[in-house]
Amino acid sequence: MFKRIHIATRFRPFLRNHSTCIQVSDEVRQSLLENKPVLALESTIITHGLPYPDNINMANKVESLIRSHNVTPATISFIDGTPKIGLSQSEIEKLGDINNYKSLKISRRDIPYIMSSNLTGGTTIASTMLLASQVGIDCFSTGGLGGVHRNGELTMDISADLDELSKTPVAVICSGPKSILDIEKTMEYLETKGVPVITYNDTQENDSITNIPGFYTRDSGTKSPFIINDLQKAAEMIYNGKYGLNLQNGYVFCIPPPIESALSKDYIDSLIDKIQIEADLLNIKGKYLTPFMLSKLNEYSKGASVKSNVEFVLNNALAGCNISKNLSLLKSKKSLVQPVIKNTIEKKIEKQIEKQIEKTVEEPRVINTFIIGSIGVDTISKLNTNKDKANPNDSNPGTVTQSIGGVGYNISKSYNVFNNDSLFISLINPSDFQGKSILSEFNSLNSSDEGLLKLTDDSRTCQYNSIHYNNGELVISVADFNLIEEKDNYLKQHFLNLFNKYKPSTVIIDSNLSTDFMQFIIDNSSILNYKIIYEPTSIKKSLKLSNTSLNTYPNNEIQLITPNIKELDSIYKSFEYKDKFNDIDNWFNVLDSLGIDTIFRNRLDSICSDSKILKNYLNHGIFQKSFKLLPYTPNILIKDGANGILLIQLTDKSSENLKFNSINDPITLVSHGRNNLGVIVQYFNIPSSLSNDEIKNVTGAGDTLLGYLSSNLSKLINNENSSFQIDDLSSVIRKNLFIKSQIAAGLSIKSESSVNIEKLKEIK
Repeated sequence: MFKRIHIATRFRPFLRNHSTCIQVSDEVRQSLLENKPVLALESTIITHGLPYPDNINMANKVESLIRSHNVTPATISFIDGTPKIGLSQSEIEKLGDINNYKSLKISRRDIPYIMSSNLTGGTTIASTMLLASQVGIDCFSTGGLGGVHRNGELTMDISADLDELSKTPVAVICSGPKSILDIEKTMEYLETKGVPVITYNDTQENDSITNIPGFYTRDSGTKSPFIINDLQKAAEMIYNGKYGLNLQNGYVFCIPPPIESALSKDYIDSLIDKIQIEADLLNIKGKYLTPFMLSKLNEYSKGASVKSNVEFVLNNALAGCNISKNLSLLKSKKSLVQPVIKNTIEKKIEKQIEKQIEKTVEEPRVINTFIIGSIGVDTISKLNTNKDKANPNDSNPGTVTQSIGGVGYNISKSYNVFNNDSLFISLINPSDFQGKSILSEFNSLNSSDEGLLKLTDDSRTCQYNSIHYNNGELVISVADFNLIEEKDNYLKQHFLNLFNKYKPSTVIIDSNLSTDFMQFIIDNSSILNYKIIYEPTSIKKSLKLSNTSLNTYPNNEIQLITPNIKELDSIYKSFEYKDKFNDIDNWFNVLDSLGIDTIFRNRLDSICSDSKILKNYLNHGIFQKSFKLLPYTPNILIKDGANGILLIQLTDKSSENLKFNSINDPITLVSHGRNNLGVIVQYFNIPSSLSNDEIKNVTGAGDTLLGYLSSNLSKLINNENSSFQIDDLSSVIRKNLFIKSQIAAGLSIKSESSVNIEKLKEIK
């Protein structure tokens, strides 16, 4: 689960040079690598803040809440002397089970002793900030802030948290200083140290909040130096201070506890006064004082303080998620190549990436489309007989051919016949047979291999083996695309480097990519301003789409998907299983606005009654499934081989003249819903010239169709304004585009190779 890391200071210039033995979990490490939002969590709240087992339950609940908001939690502690960022469940339980394990409270001064003695303990705010900063985590959520204790000016009992805030650039999101402290003197100390303290006005009414909260209470009685009404402002403050001016201080963001969970100031103050007297009588001081007072507060309040504490921690975590996500977006917009944590292997790969980028010193060509996906050697075996005469348990005579294929590469090859503004991106091992064959083909086609990241380790270049009957029908296939899934970390950095150079407007991905990489492309689409086209690839691999987090209209990341009938069914069922159709506020609100009412359904039934193919679609729920997917993917092009293609779109121009000359050629139906939204249904029959063509190989037919379609869409998109959509096309252009896409696919299946370049040139 953990990997020992070193910090690449070239990517994180704000870090100190050091040799670190911090262990970072794979989850946290991966998020830092990709500039995904990460929220640090302290662990003394587990070891000393709450009783067992409330502490463990709270820790799990907070981490779960953070993950549900697409932020990575990073609980920090020391386990057997090792500083760890991101804990396993067993480590959380070890920290929290105070009956069986002795966990210490660890601040900055304790760290060398803890490490050399192999001890276990929870990190305070100070030590959590220190370790978070070491690996580049910007935001840290906790309960209450430490500070100057009552009579602290006499005893010098001042929390190390305050001094750490003066020299460590991490934002602490909390409910204000703990009520057991002298809050006014705590504010004075932080002011002297140059630490900004900001209170979030959660009521969203100007001047409704003027004082900082006091952890258990919404109003400590001490005036807040700064008030903000929007947590986006918090992210901007961190960015400007830390990344703009390289200021090395921390930030305190005070989130008032929820009204329903907050306790009365008078009530809390009376308990604290009582407990302080007991502490003085027992001579409890220093780092033992806070745990003692919190324990007594729980006892005297009959558990109310613990319950409130948990609610405050959860509330602060939500605010921390908001701030860290906004900060991540700001960092991405300012620099495409983000700070990265790298181990030794990754540094080697990074040098390979840089070497390849440096090779291309000529003036950059115009690239409007990235095609990212699989490439490998296709071995196609074709039996001499059809299904009824084949022997599955014996050797069968036939022919075997090899070619360079892969869904992404097939799309790229056909795309390049009609347009030269694309770059294919993938991974190969240039030293194995398959990798050498791929490079040889690129050379023979005079194609740039700039997009191929060449890994010189023990990786295997992708391969695809398939067996077909004599009529071209697929019997079975085996796909080895482990390289492109297992090495997706390197592919992400490669993508960012190339994007920084070309800034394409469209990114096409196939489903051979890992789900994590697909999410990476999805998450960055709004930040980097590109449209996504998704090719599902196969029934099984199309399931990956449901494992990603997608926004609904009008914030769609994916603009077009191109499934066949079975892949559409697979996508629909997986979305249904993942409860993506239960989002009432977003998904249902869009679907309900599309005008798919009784009148529209009757019109659809009427049109389908005259067509055997459309009637079959209706009976098998193809229309209904597509309609339910539209809020997530507003353009669905369903490929159905010899039966033609079905285009179903979400449009925001339903009340306008969509320039359809006839509802019969192609068959067209438009719904009219609310807010100008609607659905366009169009069926394009297979061109008559392809009806009786001999089929030799169907492997690349769908890829070729998408290659032709996307290459021509690229011309239209980049000749129009950035808001161009497919439903802007006139009826003539639409018909020509989708009919010729089928012709391209039909010409390709005449060839033994996956993509018939020479035949495709006939329709260029």
